[in-house]
Amino acid sequence: MNSSDPDRPGSSTGIAFVLNKEITNTENATLQVIVPGQAAILSINWHNDKKLRILNIYAPNNLNEHKTFWDKIRTEWQRLNLELPDLMLGDFNLTEDPIDRTPARLDHEAAIDALRDLRINLKVQDRWRLDHPHSRMFTFTSTHQTLSRLDRIYTSEKHTDSLVEWDSQISQIPTDHKMVSVHFAPPGLPHIGKGRWSWPPGLLSDNNLIKRINEIGIETQNEIKNIMQRTEETNPQNSWTTFKNQINKVAKEVAKTHLCKINQ
Repeated sequence: MNSSDPDRPGSSTGIAFVLNKEITNTENATLQVIVPGQAAILSINWHNDKKLRILNIYAPNNLNEHKTFWDKIRTEWQRLNLELPDLMLGDFNLTEDPIDRTPARLDHEAAIDALRDLRINLKVQDRWRLDHPHSRMFTFTSTHQTLSRLDRIYTSEKHTDSLVEWDSQISQIPTDHKMVSVHFAPPGLPHIGKGRWSWPPGLLSDNNLIKRINEIGIETQNEIKNIMQRTEETNPQNSWTTFKNQINKVAKEVAKTHLCKINQ
């Protein structure tokens, strides 16, 4: 879901959300454009009837345009009467604190003030900076070899305890910016365990394993045939369960052997 610059749709300006349909409920996802190619909000169902609202930002490169840009977002937000976002993220082309640049310096003050006014209105905060007041994590290197943290994720205060595993890494898509990420894990979600163990496909061609399974299967078949009187302990269902547990155990042992060979 994306928004490009209406005047220059083929230029570098533009924002997009990429949703993995295998793990995300995209059925009722909506994109509302605030500033074409530069600001849009995604609303998506994430659990039962709860919605997650993410504001995507691509700020102008020219710092002199920032005050107008941030003021326009605030004005449009109020005009459209939109709900507050849970996350505000993107390339801000601006740093709020000198520590976020090296050599350390303060950016355009009018631009910073306009951004902070918007943040106050939207009630979002730079959670990573608040959690790491003395740390540095740069996401962009200029042609003059200066470093800066232009790419950030601002979050609603109510999600303070729901954010873990902050990271900055090289993106799979070629770009001169690093990708910032965070794991959003709100409390109250249903517990998802490790899942059921499944056989690695490579074991299906292991003749020794198949031979051993045949032997266990014949033993189980004979055991079932020899059941004369059904009881709570002696019955085909218990024999079948024991058979499955045995072959799983044998398969896991063989899988470990295969894995050792691969690691070597």
